[in-house]
Amino acid sequence: MILFDAYHMQYNEGALCYNIEKYFDQIGHIHIADCPGRHEPGTGEINYHVVYETLKRLDYKYRVGYELFPLTDTKTAVKAIMQD
Repeated sequence: MILFDAYHMQYNEGALCYNIEKYFDQIGHIHIADCPGRHEPGTGEINYHVVYETLKRLDYKYRVGYELFPLTDTKTAVKAIMQD
């Protein structure tokens, strides 16, 4: 299984949901951070609601990790993470 780093995929290629579907059978861990800036979801250009819905639709069962730098503070970042 591979690590799918959503921040780097968006930064380098885009098309997150397409690439998640393309490599779905190989993904065993997903790193989440918004792009640009590597902050919490909702602070950049990635529509994480759509990404999460894609993972649900595909019945993703493995790990999701948040590798980010809070834009303001940890409490605000955790609140943003828990929204979706």
